[in-house]
Amino acid sequence: MKKIIGLILFLHFVLLQAAFGQYRCGSQLLPQNIVRDNVSGTRLFESWLRNTSQAVGNQLLTNSAASDSALLYIPVVFHVIYNTAPSGNDTFNIPNERLQEQIAILNNDFQRKSGTPGFNESPISANARIEFRFANRDPQGNETDGIVRVNGGRNNWELSSDIQLKALSCWPTDKYLNVWVVNSLGLLGWAQYPPATSGNPGTTTDSSTDGVVVKYSGVGNAPNIFSPYHRGRTLTHEIGHYLGLLHVWGDQEDCSGNDFCNDTPPQAGPVERCPTIRNTCSTPNGDLIPNYMQYSDDICMNMFTVDQVLRMRRVLRNAPRRLPLLTSPGLVLSNKSTIASNLRCYPNPASDKVIIEGLTSLEKIQITFADLLGRKYQPNFDTTSGKVVVSVSKLPRGMYFVGVENESKHFTFRIIVK
Repeated sequence: MKKIIGLILFLHFVLLQAAFGQYRCGSQLLPQNIVRDNVSGTRLFESWLRNTSQAVGNQLLTNSAASDSALLYIPVVFHVIYNTAPSGNDTFNIPNERLQEQIAILNNDFQRKSGTPGFNESPISANARIEFRFANRDPQGNETDGIVRVNGGRNNWELSSDIQLKALSCWPTDKYLNVWVVNSLGLLGWAQYPPATSGNPGTTTDSSTDGVVVKYSGVGNAPNIFSPYHRGRTLTHEIGHYLGLLHVWGDQEDCSGNDFCNDTPPQAGPVERCPTIRNTCSTPNGDLIPNYMQYSDDICMNMFTVDQVLRMRRVLRNAPRRLPLLTSPGLVLSNKSTIASNLRCYPNPASDKVIIEGLTSLEKIQITFADLLGRKYQPNFDTTSGKVVVSVSKLPRGMYFVGVENESKHFTFRIIVK
């Protein structure tokens, strides 16, 4: 039965490729996901999810806070799989700056940050309070920037090569969100669904392939030649799958699909491009065009719904290979960092001042800001209040890597100046 389902899905995929050329998402076609996608597997997974811990709370989220209000951190490692040319000469071997932009985009989207393309004013939208960070330590405990580059020896990777691709480079999938950046053929990305309890038929069992694959042209703020999927929303979409979300149309073309979120209206198949309005199932407000779990163009996407957020947080709090991410050694600060456990850097984003609290000593402090192009700034700051107060009002808008040094001690963090 699973082979028959897989064949049907594969033929459906081939037909879609022929029709559209670039198929946005292959998650529902991934062999590791098919057991979850069949009727019995879906029922088992959804039953498990409904009966998980109530840690995320039953109260609906508001636009500003969650009933479970903790900010949840996920360490990310990017495996950039290029061909044969050295970095800078191989189109697929994208620069660090694009990966840094992508992390910022994820945080804007998942946190519904004001003043960014991830913000919206929809009453059914919510802040997921999930923050993605480059891994600080590798599986051996060594310091890392969370970026691995591997010569894959080929130009294109297909869904059928998923296992071969991930065998090139993979960190423990219960400790890191592994993201493979490749030149994929026909697909913009795919993700492995979260597991339920061990041994459950509704479980995604293959831990060695768990993670997300994304086409290089959709990472960060890519050149316009890759429009309309060039503003980082492919990874937002695929991480939605990784955290338990389904496509809003439930992968059915006749209004019968179910994504198990009550606030996403039924629709007949995916939205393509950026229509002003589309109502395929005669619902009061029409199809949810800007939802991240659509196939809309990147510039049209800007929302997760309340129920989608609750679902992701419940998965992250309970699924066997998602919960350990929250206490991953990949989140541990650099060995060079000596800092109080109650360190706070706020506000973030900032427009006027950044306050740094928790440093063990304020003597001989040096503060350096570096933008995504490596340009360094040394803004004014003072420590007379017992905190480090940094003036950022004259800095250009954007993301910065902030270095705080005190004699032999060093700490870095990222911040957005808006």
